[in-house]
Amino acid sequence: MKQSFFLRDSFLGSRDIPPTFASDPNGHAPGVRFRHSNLALFCPACGEIWGRVLHDVALPEWKVEARHCASHPAPVETLVGWTDWKRGSFIAPFPEIPDSLTFAPDWPPAVCLHEIQVLLSKLRPDHTFPFQPETLV
Repeated sequence: MKQSFFLRDSFLGSRDIPPTFASDPNGHAPGVRFRHSNLALFCPACGEIWGRVLHDVALPEWKVEARHCASHPAPVETLVGWTDWKRGSFIAPFPEIPDSLTFAPDWPPAVCLHEIQVLLSKLRPDHTFPFQPETLV
C-alpha cells in the first residue's frame, strides 16, 4: 500500500508500507493490528491544514490531528508528552509506539528534507533555506 505525504497542497512523495500496523507489540495485546487512516494535520493557531498523509487503502474516514505548523509555536500548556520541536513535523509524536509515521529510512527524500528544515529552523529561526521540499519531487 502507498503512503503519500503532502505539505499544504504540494505532493512530497510516497512510500510503500504494510496495510496494517501493530497496536503495541510490547503491550497487553501484541497481536492486535490496525488499518491506516488518512491524516490531516491541523494548526490550532492559524486554522490551516498544513500537512496530509494519504493511504491508497485506508479506512473511509479522515483523522484530524491538532499539531502546530512550523510557523506557530505551541503554547507551553499544550505540550503534553512531546516538545515544541514536533511542530511542523510529520513524525509520530510518540516514537516509542509503532505507528505509520515513525521515521524510517524509506521516507521520501522531500519529506526527509522537510523534517531537516523544520528541525534546523528551530535552531536558527531567522534562517531561510535555498530549497523547498516540494521542488525535489
